Formats: sequence, structure tokens, C-alpha cells
Amino acid sequence: AWKQFEKDGHATFICTVPGKRRARMSIFRKQDGFGAVIRLQPNRITLAEHHGMPKLFDRIAKQDTGFVLIAGPAGSGKTSFLHSLIDHLNASRASQIVSLEHPIEHKHGNKKGMVIQRDLGANLKSRMRAIAGVHALSADVLAIDGMEAGPEACSVLDGSFGETLVIATM
Repeated sequence: AWKQFEKDGHATFICTVPGKRRARMSIFRKQDGFGAVIRLQPNRITLAEHHGMPKLFDRIAKQDTGFVLIAGPAGSGKTSFLHSLIDHLNASRASQIVSLEHPIEHKHGNKKGMVIQRDLGANLKSRMRAIAGVHALSADVLAIDGMEAGPEACSVLDGSFGETLVIATM
């Protein structure tokens, strides 16, 4: 994270206090010095019932293809919602789920499905290459946390994922 901060003037990472809480931290340079945004993370993944949407989660889990967009302002729970949905899919169907995130906020174990989590900062240098490489992983589900507008969104929406269920936050 420090190298990214030195290079780009900003960095986002997870800070964990073992046995306690986790926090997503964003540090950045600004006109008069430095700034930080800290968001406490839940200790475990929330369930569909917590979001009041078990029927919606069940309906999405039955889809083999399609696009689900989770949108909202910063700090509104998009990532928590995405991870709840990944957990629900993982528990309810035998599928390969590839998650592209930065940073990885919740770790998923394999249940009925198999979850491959890739950190767009640590494991991957290019978001576009990571998305293009999903085909080689034979993903049934692609989850993108923090999909960017422009070329990245276009590459996901252009039909190249016709056999994949795509879920993204924006």
C-alpha cells in the first residue's frame, strides 16, 4: 500500500486487529497535507435476511447469465451487499465464482461453489487484463467490486460475458 501511495498519491487497504474489527482505510494526499477515510467492516458476512432480500438473492442465484449492478454512494453498503450475495451464491449452487476486488474485504471459503478472490492491487496490475483473464478461469459468476465507468464497464457489458452471471458495484 505504501508503494501505491508514493506512486499515485492514494492507497486503499484493510487493517485488521486480530480477534477484533477490520477497517477499510483509504489514505490520500490533498492540497494542504494528507487525509484518510476509515470505514469499520463487519466481522462476518451479513446474510440475505439482514438486507431484507432473501427472495431477491434466491432469484439471482437461479440465474446462469445476466448483469446485476449494485450502485450507491460511498459507505452505503455496496460491498457488504455484494459479499452477502457472493456468500449466498456460494452456498446455494455449484459454480465457479471469480471476485475482483481491491482490497479483499471478506474472505470466502468454498461451500457448494468455489470462490476465487483476486486483489486488483496485490495480485493484479491491470483491471482490464484481470477482467479479460476471467474467461481463462471458467467463471460461472464474475463479481467486480468498484467497477469503473468507461472502458472497464464497456468490456463487461459488450457481451463477452454472455455465459456468465456478472455482479458489480459502482
